[in-house]
Amino acid sequence: MKTRLSKSLSLPTITIFLILGLALGLRLLYLPVRAFWFDEAFTYEIAKLPFVQIWPAVLTDSNPPLYYLLIHFLLFLSKNPLVLRLPSLVFNLATIWLTFLIGKKLFPNRVAVVTTILLAISPLQIYLATEARLHALAGLFLVGIIHSFFDLTTTVNRKNLVFFVLWSILGLYTQYYILLVFLPLTILVFTEPKKLTPIKWTQLLSLIFLIWSPWLAAALITPHSPCACPPTWLSLPASLVSPILGGIGEVTLRAFPNLPTSIQLIFVAAVFFAGVFFVKGFFYSHKPMLILVFPLFLLTAGSLFVPAFSPKAFAIFSPLYFLIIARGLDLANPFYTKVFLLLLIVVTLIQIFDPFFAGEKLQLVKSLIDKQPAVVVHTSVSTYYSFDFYTQNRLANYLITPNPLSFATRKFIGGQYLFPPREKSLWLVDTEKWTIASQKELALTKIFADYKTSQSWHIGNLKILYLIQK
Repeated sequence: MKTRLSKSLSLPTITIFLILGLALGLRLLYLPVRAFWFDEAFTYEIAKLPFVQIWPAVLTDSNPPLYYLLIHFLLFLSKNPLVLRLPSLVFNLATIWLTFLIGKKLFPNRVAVVTTILLAISPLQIYLATEARLHALAGLFLVGIIHSFFDLTTTVNRKNLVFFVLWSILGLYTQYYILLVFLPLTILVFTEPKKLTPIKWTQLLSLIFLIWSPWLAAALITPHSPCACPPTWLSLPASLVSPILGGIGEVTLRAFPNLPTSIQLIFVAAVFFAGVFFVKGFFYSHKPMLILVFPLFLLTAGSLFVPAFSPKAFAIFSPLYFLIIARGLDLANPFYTKVFLLLLIVVTLIQIFDPFFAGEKLQLVKSLIDKQPAVVVHTSVSTYYSFDFYTQNRLANYLITPNPLSFATRKFIGGQYLFPPREKSLWLVDTEKWTIASQKELALTKIFADYKTSQSWHIGNLKILYLIQK
């Protein structure tokens, strides 16, 4: 079919490096914007443990150990949050490059180029690239698995076999959702004639899962914290719009109605155009469609019975989403393509520069508390671990509401539900986030039985009180 996307997009490889330069610039802008929030602080708390404790500690989490081990060794160099986020930035740029190579295998070069542009300016991809969390690494391994799989379908040699096995094992030791990619790949092996035969494929998977099985067996018998997974009716639409809007971290899609109407309209328009191009490309992107939709269907169906559908974890599949959209753009009127790209750039710039998306300003809270050091009490786990990271144990922190993390996890990283000993003064960091109203009310009643407010501040969504003994 003759396409109408401008032929000027068929550019040499140097264009990809220019796009990667754009991607790097946007990510460097966003890197210092957000506070070091709960997910990152949780990763830090596990990674800072002695090496022999990391494995049992991670078994109590909902993720495998590889990324935690990486951060463990990085902590020997620096505890600066920007340094801890840099690996994610590198992994994400490599993901864009590998996705370009996948696009070249499946579509005309111009579709691969447009895919890299979309990945470069996607708010979701920028977010994953600037968070000290495992998802950027898992995303790299996922596209590595897909790229090496397509290599194997044309040439079954030692090099391609080694790369596929390596990507797969590293991916499975990074994030459990990697497991979902092998199901659609198996369908492709059994339904399309190729050099990778079903027998060879079965042998390959057997080797991979044999190497992964010790960790899987240990994880299955270890109690761990429950998945922080929304219900399916939220997870499914969130997974379909988050590549365009982000909203899977501290600032979630559920907070977007608080934005000004003008920004909401821009976001809605971007989602509308993305949906049109996704549907347009869906029927002309057989392989990316299968690899994306099959795991999405399994998660949707499975989470009706077990809460296991995390839009943030599923974000590692978003490069396939953009391959499909790029294919749709290739079939569309160039005018609407330009409108969509402009909308996506605007959405991204809003999220980089609008303080609404920066999360809780805990560094400002720390600066305030440093002026009058005292014990700090928290009404929510959402600030407790992050503040512990910022203070580096220089101040005593207490969580005065029950911690939703499992006892097994808290045994390693702390965060028990405790009230401080009676002090002359206290700092109270209060938030509605991740609290149960009755529990918080009971905790505040106990605090104010012994203390009265001396000074108070509002910093973003946080209420900061300096309390003195009655």
